[in-house]
Amino acid sequence: MPITYEKADYNCRWIPNQPMRPWKVYFNGNFWGHHGNEKAGREIPLHKQFIWDGEVWYIPAVYNCSKGVVVDFCVRIPAERIQSFMSRWNLVAG
Repeated sequence: MPITYEKADYNCRWIPNQPMRPWKVYFNGNFWGHHGNEKAGREIPLHKQFIWDGEVWYIPAVYNCSKGVVVDFCVRIPAERIQSFMSRWNLVAG
């Protein structure tokens, strides 16, 4: 699914171009599924931002699972770094 971004005041919003399935997070899983009959973790929204080594990090949520905690970490990457990476590896957006 392509991801579309709109820039407004240096904050980006993810706008899906089609309806999303409910988001389920498992301790022993990934984006393509999980193994066994483990129940999905319970989402605990955090919406916390912090600076680490000069970079802006954001934790939207943690998930309380039966075997432990899963944490979402996001980092703000300057567009120039992304463009440099794409150029180095001959990647094309879109």
